[in-house]
Amino acid sequence: MKEKNNLIIPALRAHMGDWVYYVTFLRMEQIADQIRIAQEIHTSKVLKKMIQRQITNRAKQISDYLTKQPQRFFNSLIVGVYGGSPDWYELKIGTNPLFDTDTFPRELEGILGILRLDGTQTLFAIDGQHRVEGIKQALDENDALRSEEVSVIFVAHRNDPVGLERTRRLFTTLNRYAKPVSKSEIVALDEDDIVAITTRELVENHPLFQEKISLSKTKAVAVRDNRSFTTIINLYDVLEILLRENLKGWAEFKRHRPDDSVISKFYAKSARFWDTMIEYFPPLYEIRESQPGEDVAGHYRHKQGGHLLFRPVGLAIVVSAIREAIDSGLTEQEAIKRVSSISMDLADAPWAGLLWDKTNQRMLSAKANTKVAKQLLYYLLGGDLALMKTSADALEREYAGLLNRAEFKLRFPRLVDDRLETIKRNTEHNRENSTSFQQNALEQGQVRNLLQLMKLRFKEPLQDEPYFRIFAVPTTLNPDAVPTQEKKIHTILRNPPIARYGGFGVRKATAIPSSTEGIRVANTWKDQEVTLLRNGFLELTTPLFNTQFQWYKQESKIPAGSNWLYPYAVCEYPVTFMMLVKAIYSVAGIDSQIHVQQEYHNLNGFLLVGRHPLNPLFGKLDHERCVYNSFEPIVSHQTVNPCFDADQVAYNLVKRVYASFGLSEELIPLFDENHHFTP
Repeated sequence: MKEKNNLIIPALRAHMGDWVYYVTFLRMEQIADQIRIAQEIHTSKVLKKMIQRQITNRAKQISDYLTKQPQRFFNSLIVGVYGGSPDWYELKIGTNPLFDTDTFPRELEGILGILRLDGTQTLFAIDGQHRVEGIKQALDENDALRSEEVSVIFVAHRNDPVGLERTRRLFTTLNRYAKPVSKSEIVALDEDDIVAITTRELVENHPLFQEKISLSKTKAVAVRDNRSFTTIINLYDVLEILLRENLKGWAEFKRHRPDDSVISKFYAKSARFWDTMIEYFPPLYEIRESQPGEDVAGHYRHKQGGHLLFRPVGLAIVVSAIREAIDSGLTEQEAIKRVSSISMDLADAPWAGLLWDKTNQRMLSAKANTKVAKQLLYYLLGGDLALMKTSADALEREYAGLLNRAEFKLRFPRLVDDRLETIKRNTEHNRENSTSFQQNALEQGQVRNLLQLMKLRFKEPLQDEPYFRIFAVPTTLNPDAVPTQEKKIHTILRNPPIARYGGFGVRKATAIPSSTEGIRVANTWKDQEVTLLRNGFLELTTPLFNTQFQWYKQESKIPAGSNWLYPYAVCEYPVTFMMLVKAIYSVAGIDSQIHVQQEYHNLNGFLLVGRHPLNPLFGKLDHERCVYNSFEPIVSHQTVNPCFDADQVAYNLVKRVYASFGLSEELIPLFDENHHFTP
């Protein structure tokens, strides 16, 4: 018998039903060393492996909780004991001058004692197996946890068919009737979930929600509730849509309380959003300025339908469409402004019959209805439906089907981004191109004006040449944001980050001529131009006839004489460019949001093939070899935080290109399922 397996611990002895159990505690190191998981209650190897796999999937989350949460706490582990008889030594309560032991209840006799396990027993977790495995992993990372103590309940187990059945029943009973934490409890109590924290801050401090929000445990607002704008559960859900960052591990991020400074930023972002909504939607201004007893919400939520924002389903759809528009490149204010110009009356088109049943006077909240409503609203804002894996034709068919119409055409007024529409109309002959280089880019105080000027500079020499362009710019301009004269910036440009050795994308600079605006970089091949302005504007342009975009032309797969886009170049250019953006902006200390835009110009007749070039099916299937038959540029853009993931941003840009060629997302090569670049 090993000494470490000899446990002598204080305990309480009790019983319930036909179970006798002992309540005590163990140090985490004792739990890690001596307690197994509940696979012991099965004789089948398959079932044992199944339990092990399920436990392993959650153990890492618990380990992170133990190592990162200073206020960590567990409820009791329930541990089965078999293979030996534990010894119970009852402690008698002696006389004490402070109290009279004769008055103690008789049921206290035999409860207090010492439990001794000599190491011949086997201990396994009946309830708490995930915590046991999490403890083992946590101790590998943090040795200081070894002395911390966890409460444990021991029960006796017999390793025979009857005993196995009895213990399995206890195992399933404990897990089946354990009630999961409800969303309302998360919102009310969770001190780690940033969305829950922000929700409570808004309810307590923002005048739109103070005493004007339902505390219902569901999304639905009660029929007779004329006071509440929405429910606290729905507010949590729409904030989840609004605040979710395009970073890996968002769910994991919500499990750990961030710094107070981060919490303040999330609250400020949320408050700014609702303040802008109030600015553009008079009913929200009215409810903000009202007293709770005035029942303003009842004016906008009634039997005739009312206002879309005052229905939980409608509010979620509107916020979803706004978030999609923001991710597509619109500013938050512009997206909200565009939504505000669309009718929010549920009795009007396009919501009547789609979200509002006039006959039965109720909301239509089926998944198909809400999906089409979200796509339709995004489309009306000027959004590109290809990013939502659909098209105007498909949307028309689905909309008509839900309205029980044979045919339908989307004739609602559509609000299209002026910049994109300018490109589509190709009105370059009306511009005063000769003056674009005479204007100082650093004097452009607004991002919109700067981008218009830089677009003119790009398109002056372009004419009909097929070209690739990608740029990034801080959404808050500072004419001296980047020290373009300093060696540290030049070092990055001479040795830019690479996604792989010998890969495609941003090339090393051989010459870095400077100007009052910044620098314009040339490379050895003279097929790329990188522009970096002092205000942070960073741009890469290259003709599509360069060797990288025309690489690997196998005549058996690519028709002779055709122009095409080599998948490695399509995927790797935005990856390396975003790595360059991160490197330069980090050195410069730029901490504002960043607008990123990628453009392909004059692509008519170009070919793009799905799958990896080394895949045996590459180029062999007709539906995976698509020609771009349009003179319109392919433009994709998004706004990202300074802590962006270069691979994720690049993947979103690439996805737009493949969709424009009619290729599904599954045919994009070189990215794994988590959108990491994996050549």
